[in-house]
Amino acid sequence: MQRKASPPLTVIVEMPATRGYKRPKAAAEFLGIHVSGFWKLVRAGEFATIKLAPRITVVPVDALDAFVARKAATQQEVA
Repeated sequence: MQRKASPPLTVIVEMPATRGYKRPKAAAEFLGIHVSGFWKLVRAGEFATIKLAPRITVVPVDALDAFVARKAATQQEVA
């Protein structure tokens, strides 16, 4: 007896209001770093990612802008 295939699971996630989202590769290009460097920053807690599906991760553009602003402010304090 064959089992009937169940419909795909649908999860509704409320996305925070932002100017948009970037995938890891695009986020790394935006920051001027390699994708592995992007994931190192995520593990270090510099910004959070949002998991949309098992193989789809995004990061808000606002989070990337805030990271760049923090780094620029740090560079100005040192100089």
